[in-house]
Amino acid sequence: MKLGKKPSVAIQVVCEACFGDNALDYESERTFAERFSGRAIRWRGVLKSVETFSYDHVFGNERGFRAILDIYEISERFGKRPVQAVVLMSPEQAEEWKTDLNAEREFTGVLTALKPYSRKLYVKRPSSEPAK
Repeated sequence: MKLGKKPSVAIQVVCEACFGDNALDYESERTFAERFSGRAIRWRGVLKSVETFSYDHVFGNERGFRAILDIYEISERFGKRPVQAVVLMSPEQAEEWKTDLNAEREFTGVLTALKPYSRKLYVKRPSSEPAK
């Protein structure tokens, strides 16, 4: 680990702080920005889809591929609700991953954004990691 970098933050810590029982949807974005935005992560999740996009409201006009993974379950009043990670990927990663639907995959990147109502966390590649 390089000096000056914070260690990877745990899935449970982020999800409970931003989406848990005590988290208010309208405050989740501020909590995320103050505590987690820009943090490097190494997480695992169950791959639900790999999609091509030409525009994404978080990733912009970066045209590329994104994977959606179930990463955590939040207990709510009427049951459990999944939290998902939306991960920006290279074409090579997308090609490799698209045959692994419903399999557990590890991914790394930087926490970029959060959408509180849909329970999604957005992850980009670290800026030091070249796009493939």
